[in-house]
Amino acid sequence: MADQAAKDLDKAIKVHLKAARDAISGKDFRTAVKCVQEGLALDADHYDALCTLGKAQYGGRNEAEAVEAYIKATSVDKVRVTAYQGLAELYSSTEQLDKLCTTLKTLISLSEKDKTKLKDYKDRLAATEKTMAGPTDVLGGIGSGTGTGVPERKLSSQNKAPKKTVSAQRSAAVRCAMADCKTRMTDTNGFTCKACGVVTCVEHQFAIDHDCTGPPQKAKPAGKTAVKVITKVAAPVPVALKPKVVEVVVVEDPAALSSSLTANMQDISAGLDELMALNNNDVAKVLEALTGKVDIKNKKAPPTDRENAMMCIELMCERMGRRFEAYAVGMLPLMMQCVGDGRGGISAAAYGALTTVTGRMDPHALPLIFPTLLAALDDRNSRIKETGLELIRQLSPRAPFQMGLAMPELFPKLQECVSDTHAGVVAMATKCLDEVAKVITQPETQKLMVNLKLAIVKPAENTVVCLDQLMETTFVNSVDAASLAMLVPVISRGLREPGAELVKKAATTAGNICALVVDARDILPFVPMILPGLTKAVNHSHPDVRAAAERAHTSLLKGAGIADQATIDALSKSTSQMSLNTMGDKGPAVAMPADVEVQKLVYALLEAGVSQGVVAKEEREYVSNLIVSIARDARGVGGLKGEMKEVIMPIIGEVPGVEEADVDAMLDAVVKIVAELLHVESTIKEADYIVRIEGIILAFAGKVLLRQTNLLLERGKRYGLIGQNGMGKTTLLNRVAAGDIKGFPKDVSVYYIQHEILSEKDEGLVEFMMGQVPDGTKRETVVAALVDVGFTDAMMAKAVGELSGGWRMKLAFARSMLWNCDILLLDEPTNHLDKASVKWLQDKLCALAATVFVVSHDYDFLSEVLTNVVHIADGKLAYYDCGFREFQRLRPEIVSALPSPENTVLEAMGGGRKGEAAEKEAAAAKEAAANGTAPAEGEDKDKAKHAGSAMANIDKMDKPIVFPDPGRLDGIVGKRKTVMRISNVSFKYDSSDKAILTDATGALCLGSRVALVGKNGAGKTTMMKLMVGELEADNGTGEVWKHHNLRVSYIAQHSMHHLETALENTPLEYIQNRFYMGRDKEMGKMSSMYLTPEDKEAMQARGAIQSVLGRQSRGNKLWYEVNKVGRKETDTDWEPLVFIEKMAPHVLKLVKNYDEKLKADQSGMAIRPITREEVRKHLADFGIDEDLSFQKIKRMSGGQRSRLVIAAAMWSMPHLIALDEPTNYLDNDTLAALTMALKLFKGAVMTISHNKAFVSELCTEEWLVEGGGVEVRKLDDGKPKKFGKKKDEAKVEA
Repeated sequence: MADQAAKDLDKAIKVHLKAARDAISGKDFRTAVKCVQEGLALDADHYDALCTLGKAQYGGRNEAEAVEAYIKATSVDKVRVTAYQGLAELYSSTEQLDKLCTTLKTLISLSEKDKTKLKDYKDRLAATEKTMAGPTDVLGGIGSGTGTGVPERKLSSQNKAPKKTVSAQRSAAVRCAMADCKTRMTDTNGFTCKACGVVTCVEHQFAIDHDCTGPPQKAKPAGKTAVKVITKVAAPVPVALKPKVVEVVVVEDPAALSSSLTANMQDISAGLDELMALNNNDVAKVLEALTGKVDIKNKKAPPTDRENAMMCIELMCERMGRRFEAYAVGMLPLMMQCVGDGRGGISAAAYGALTTVTGRMDPHALPLIFPTLLAALDDRNSRIKETGLELIRQLSPRAPFQMGLAMPELFPKLQECVSDTHAGVVAMATKCLDEVAKVITQPETQKLMVNLKLAIVKPAENTVVCLDQLMETTFVNSVDAASLAMLVPVISRGLREPGAELVKKAATTAGNICALVVDARDILPFVPMILPGLTKAVNHSHPDVRAAAERAHTSLLKGAGIADQATIDALSKSTSQMSLNTMGDKGPAVAMPADVEVQKLVYALLEAGVSQGVVAKEEREYVSNLIVSIARDARGVGGLKGEMKEVIMPIIGEVPGVEEADVDAMLDAVVKIVAELLHVESTIKEADYIVRIEGIILAFAGKVLLRQTNLLLERGKRYGLIGQNGMGKTTLLNRVAAGDIKGFPKDVSVYYIQHEILSEKDEGLVEFMMGQVPDGTKRETVVAALVDVGFTDAMMAKAVGELSGGWRMKLAFARSMLWNCDILLLDEPTNHLDKASVKWLQDKLCALAATVFVVSHDYDFLSEVLTNVVHIADGKLAYYDCGFREFQRLRPEIVSALPSPENTVLEAMGGGRKGEAAEKEAAAAKEAAANGTAPAEGEDKDKAKHAGSAMANIDKMDKPIVFPDPGRLDGIVGKRKTVMRISNVSFKYDSSDKAILTDATGALCLGSRVALVGKNGAGKTTMMKLMVGELEADNGTGEVWKHHNLRVSYIAQHSMHHLETALENTPLEYIQNRFYMGRDKEMGKMSSMYLTPEDKEAMQARGAIQSVLGRQSRGNKLWYEVNKVGRKETDTDWEPLVFIEKMAPHVLKLVKNYDEKLKADQSGMAIRPITREEVRKHLADFGIDEDLSFQKIKRMSGGQRSRLVIAAAMWSMPHLIALDEPTNYLDNDTLAALTMALKLFKGAVMTISHNKAFVSELCTEEWLVEGGGVEVRKLDDGKPKKFGKKKDEAKVEA
């Protein structure tokens, strides 16, 4: 047993080790360490695990942890060599030569039998000992030999950036000596400091970066000498600028080299002091002298002059601080050119000066130096390109806002650098791109960043996917210049594609994105990139592409503020390389701060200082440019004064004669100018807002719903969001629930009751709720919440699926109470509630302390609940501090135009039959007769009026719904003969003690128009499910009969939830998948037809019926041909249905499945081709056009999805359609179209609905489900005409 346990333990550890090694192979060292540690938790002394840990730690640059792991492994097993090999590799890469020698000697002693490895270890040991014995050349001042023939070295190079050198003796990669860096270096990025010998990366190459301590103290090797470089200065005139006379002197002490280097830096400083003195401390003149010494055009100029000039500039920056910025901006191009000079130490000195200058600059100065950085990216010299990219990379985190504004110009150049032929430029450009992308703070763009990068790097493979994501993204934040820099290349590429569908997506996205831009300055640089493609698309052959392009064209020009036709024509013919900046006076006028006025204000402030000589003209010009730049880029005036003051005070704060009060006055004037040009004004009243977000936007699926409006919610108020359908009410609630609106308070909790709770679990309500509430909630608290909303102990024992829609909504409300949210959102909460439940909900909401935000078309409900009204129209949110009744008095024109289900139904029917003139009724009846909708003999005449009225209005609808003709039923003549009957049926859910139905009776014919009505929980949905076969009646109680060829379609309350698994499909694909092989997959899921595992097991018993092969009518009885287990396929029996009903449950299910197959054959569904063209035509009958049928379902609106559900249900051409709450979640157009289609339908209709107008217009019978039974009532114009007994109606026969 112990051996087996040890094997199991070892096996478990090896699983972790395999995962760790896979992670190491993928360079994921952090994951590797975690996996190994999990294995070591099982056995802390596992040798292989310790060695793998050492390897993972070493790969993750954790040398100390790696050494610890290896050493522990050697203590576990002193004979195995794996740990020693790991140590040897580590010591070699980190140049710990003494430890490497010791480790190699150990390996030699352990590898005596392996001659190959033994020889390798001995060779490495000899090479290591030789390296330790002889001096290296990386210090620059120490060489091998006897002291003669040493190459001459310039003293000026020993203070500055060391030359890139990597020792030829290094046997492995070197890491940066800085403790917080540890960058692995190669021959291209390793630097060895000539002062102290430390090996560093490019970021720590200078003495100030790695805390240079001078040359290392090493014992002088026997027979070796050191070299000291002595410089003789010819004259006292600027030391830093004079050529040096160099002679080589042999010295005995290498430590003397450190003092010589320090002395050289002192010489540079002294030379700069002398130069300043000669020019009376005039910085401009000193820089002029330095510029003359650099003399870029003179290629024969001494390299030491250029190098020393760069060193002086760096030293001046360190001395003068922020005041040097005024002079440095003009010197940057010269410094950048020196970076490209590879002679001596010029490049390193120039790079050091650049990083010092730009590193000390204020972020607001980025716009002033950005032209130089962009020019560097266009330079042919790879050193200059790399330096420009590195400086941009370093500046991005320091100046994210300014870098974001510069993205339109920067991003195209970064794209070019990523594709450069020089490997170093590509590597640096990739790093720069990753860092620059971080300045994008727009939330929606951040979510798409990965795919946007892929679409930019590999546009052919990723443009379509990226455009699809853009179409599906809900934007709730404005789009700025930085985001546009990522989005526009993808859009531009899409506009150039040949496919009409892709061009349409790109044009739609372009129009949508342009509408989301708040500031014209953000979109203006991108106009030349987008406008030519849109202009071409406007003339596309496809009308939808033309329409989308025209909208985008208008949106782009409006957003950019371009109205001049000549400018538009020029830009339409241009390419993406054209810039609006080159158009001079013909360019569009964009509202910006008046630069001249701002400049005058700054000049006036500093004029006295300039005249007195305490402020240089360069400083005045620089401060003026800074203020102008900040003012020009300002997006608002909040905090603008403080921002400008913080930038300029370090420069002019200590200037004599410049008082702080004068600075404040000047800045106030600048802020005033900016406010006037930005039209800044605030009309928001002061209040206790729980949410206050200014300038939000809302866009989805190519449509902009809200533009620059404010979201304002006061604490404890109850808001009703009203407006026309399609304005974005539900979309806004979704975004508030997600909390992803920029500026949404993080400490505000939101709970969204979007619909009643859905669940297929069999557990009781209390157990279900325990998994739906915050952690730590006690069971007693949950029970109390359920009792508070009206649940009894008996109801709590039920499963969620047994509750009616109204009770599920109450359950959702109870769950929201347990979350104790700050804001409660509700979308159409009264949809499933009866009058009593609506009154209950009103009282509960009015008693809440939380802020309530509700969308509802039930205006009586809103009148009782609201304290404030929010009207959404024309892309704006308008707020009214009053209830709905008061709002109705204030704005009756708005309320009268608001949509409601009742108004929609009446409008669909032309205002109702009562308002029709007699002659129109007669004409409509004639038209109905001509179209085959006239009543058959004995059929209600008023139904013909219904059909005629509907037909009269069908042409007025944009997208009507047309149901297919179901055809005739065998043996059924006319529409008054019973085709379905439910007789004395009882039903009880398993988790309930009481039957919900006890004596349900009713009958349907093809002419039936029945509405099931009753209170929440009375059993309406249960009865409908029993009739359509979704549920089965209790054994031995009553009968549910239907014609054997009757085709039934059932649209449940939550039929749209069937689409959740097909959101990535198109409507066409959904229909094809659902009805593949001629059968409806959803029909097979009904409990009366679904074969459970128990059923399948019973089918395997010997002698059990395993299949149904045929059906016959013998007299008035149905007989089925069956095959039994153990018999040949041809050996069958015929069994009557009355016998089959008494057999095992699976037999009746087989019979019902066979009946459905025959129905499919008879309707033609089984042989109906599921081709694209056939399905497309079917979808078109339900208002889903060709373009929509090829669009993903997830981009369809709620109304469009409802049409798809109805279209799928009608594919089988049913004789009876049963609809449970069909008016819920329908938009006005779909509700009107559905009402009209049902009136014209040639089959039977059974519905459950709380919409009185819908029932009144459609139904001729009302079945009141109450007390476990059913009372059938005839309706006349929506009112009961006569009442029948429960069982009397069951006698309706053919």
